Amino acid sequence: QIASQGYIVACNESFHEFEPLGTPLAYDVPGTDKGNLYKIEKELTAYDEDATVVIDHLVSRPDCNGKIGATGMCLGGHLAFRAAFDLRVLASVCYFATDIHSETLGKGMKSNSLARIPEIQGEVVMIFGKQDNHVPRAGRDLIRKTLEDADVTTTFLEVQAQHAFIRDELSKGRYDAAITKVCFELLLELFHRNLHLDLGPRKGAKTNTKDMPLIC
Repeated sequence: QIASQGYIVACNESFHEFEPLGTPLAYDVPGTDKGNLYKIEKELTAYDEDATVVIDHLVSRPDCNGKIGATGMCLGGHLAFRAAFDLRVLASVCYFATDIHSETLGKGMKSNSLARIPEIQGEVVMIFGKQDNHVPRAGRDLIRKTLEDADVTTTFLEVQAQHAFIRDELSKGRYDAAITKVCFELLLELFHRNLHLDLGPRKGAKTNTKDMPLIC
């Protein structure tokens, strides 16, 4: 769907170190167990290297305007979040990103995503289901607070849905088409404004809402 909107889309294989290229993991118990194992066997720096290689490829293309966006779901949501550490990434949409609040991504389960949030210069949209038991309320609150404390331009959305509510196949009863549509529209708005329109760089310091007059 993103490509059909006119964007150049590239997607790396997260576990190419462990599986032959082009091998999808089945969305069943053995496939999920294998993915969860690979997730904590892969070096954290290798995830970031994958993102860098993909971004390098995109900006090298003659049909790319050099403006990069990132998006992903679950593990991919966390990887889209970390992709935002690259200053070339102007917009990131992270759907129910796992392991940010617990800092448990990568080998040794000691990631540094929260600590690196001040590096983010682009705009971020974080989307979570309020019934998501992978990222409980305390974890969502921690992510939101850390982003706001670092003054990252963020839209933080919590919807009445479970984890993986966007998955329309083998959803295990969690797919919500109406909420999915709303969330995709958020992605399109963010990407259009940051990657397509030429509004120029942001100027001046961000305005503290406490200093703004009340206008009704």
